[in-house]
Amino acid sequence: MIGRITPSVTITEFPISSTGVDLGSITAGPDGNLWFTDDGSESAIVRMTSSGTITEFAKPNDYFSGVGGITAGPDGNIWFTESLDGVPGKIGRISPRQ
Repeated sequence: MIGRITPSVTITEFPISSTGVDLGSITAGPDGNLWFTDDGSESAIVRMTSSGTITEFAKPNDYFSGVGGITAGPDGNIWFTESLDGVPGKIGRISPRQ
């Protein structure tokens, strides 16, 4: 579940529809959406709009790798880390315009 709190303290909760979600890091994207990592499925990068619509993106690299941190970069892309068995290995990038 991901929650949103407005300045007037209205709380809205959005269920995450994926099965086996292992919510990791979360960041605000330059496109106005939330981006987060899900290490519990093949769809490791997830975009959620302010209305709760979810788009899942498959892991771009090794199926067995796990995703870690995620952040919005100054170049307008979303950057994330991947590791295998806890050993840091790769940095990934995804365009929010997808």
